[in-house]
Amino acid sequence: MSNVNKNIVKIISAFTGVKMLNILCTLVRNKLMAVVVGPAGMGLALIYNSVLEMIGNTSQLNLDQSAVREVTSGNSARHRADVVTIVRRWTLWLGMVGMIAVCLLSPALSYWSFGDTDKWWTFCLLSPIPLFTALNGGRQSLLQGLGYLKTLAKASATGIAVATAVAVVLILTLGINSIIPIIFTYGACTLASTILFTPRLASTRMSAREVWQRGRGMVRLGALITASYLVSQAANYIFILYLKNTGDLDTVGLYQSGYALVATYVGTLLVGVWVEYFPRVGRASHSRHSTSVIVSNQIGLTVTLCLPLVLLFIGLDRVVVQLLYAPEFEAVIPYITIAIVGVILRVFSFCVSFVMVARGDGRAYIVTESISGFIGMTLNILGYRYGGMAGLGISYIAWYIIYCTIGWVVYHYRYRLTISHGLIAMTLGYTAIGLVAVIAKYYIGWWVPVVMAVASLPLSIKRIKK
Repeated sequence: MSNVNKNIVKIISAFTGVKMLNILCTLVRNKLMAVVVGPAGMGLALIYNSVLEMIGNTSQLNLDQSAVREVTSGNSARHRADVVTIVRRWTLWLGMVGMIAVCLLSPALSYWSFGDTDKWWTFCLLSPIPLFTALNGGRQSLLQGLGYLKTLAKASATGIAVATAVAVVLILTLGINSIIPIIFTYGACTLASTILFTPRLASTRMSAREVWQRGRGMVRLGALITASYLVSQAANYIFILYLKNTGDLDTVGLYQSGYALVATYVGTLLVGVWVEYFPRVGRASHSRHSTSVIVSNQIGLTVTLCLPLVLLFIGLDRVVVQLLYAPEFEAVIPYITIAIVGVILRVFSFCVSFVMVARGDGRAYIVTESISGFIGMTLNILGYRYGGMAGLGISYIAWYIIYCTIGWVVYHYRYRLTISHGLIAMTLGYTAIGLVAVIAKYYIGWWVPVVMAVASLPLSIKRIKK
């Protein structure tokens, strides 16, 4: 195996481990809250987290992504020092905007969330969370862009572990009154951990006017990414409303739980890919040849890593649902069993689509993401109408086939970049293998995909070495 691939696999493994730790800690917190504070407490936490996440993501303007691109766009020490100053200043300003917005909107947020304005003060107490999120995201983007990936992994893991330990103590001592302290301390702990592990980064003295002027391009790109995210969320919201009106709240809950499983599964793998891949493709964005080589290498590596994991998930889908949810959630199994095959295609689309961000092409990104969001919504409506949960799984795969095609068209014709036909054939071939595993699971038995997963390991290892 080449040294480059060894390093990539190590980094992916490290951040996959961090993601798994986060999932494990989340399960611990949720299980303890379910036992101690019950459904009411969990619902309360969900309401607060949803509101704060929405305001935080909007006010932050995806600066963490555009900042990575800005750091990697130049090679000089002066450029990196300037970006450090710009990112830190802008994340502080945007975080303050988010904090002030929560305070000003607190009566309205209380009314929309609880039907009265009595709990406005709780939102004021939690108003620093968008600030914590912005500052933490800015620092982490600098670590990612500057290549401090091991430091970033240590900071993330430490913050998650400490925050979970504090949450356990708070739940056991305060019960349902622990919700607000848990949310606050989680944001504070993750930020404190990042600050603690961040080495001293060179910066420059800049006036507020200069920071504002030089950071506008980066913020503009982040705003376009945010806009594409909001469009995608709107399309998903429309589908959820359709699902609720066509079925019921239980159907919505099943879909959300199934989608969370598939998304979490993808996120576990892609978090490592994102941290390592984005800075590398950003540094090579000036060269067509280098970009094509990096993207092709990343697609081959991550798709190969995906295959045995997808096959194993197909075979053990029922065990996963019973372990993470409850027997009544087994109705979602047809969806997740089929949709998980689309993970292979999603990895391909991920590697291609972030070239747009690395090149600062925000317009192309928002157009492709918006088109993708509405195509996904349409396919989901058709899939559920004619096939129920299994139809949603099929629509997920069809969605990413179309998304991959759109991304490839932009990648190939707009940027004149190439992906070998062999890699495209391999991606489609692995997708076909996944579909064969689904059919074999239903007509023969769950053990067939498991055997296929074990049998694919030597192939995957050989491909990674190659």
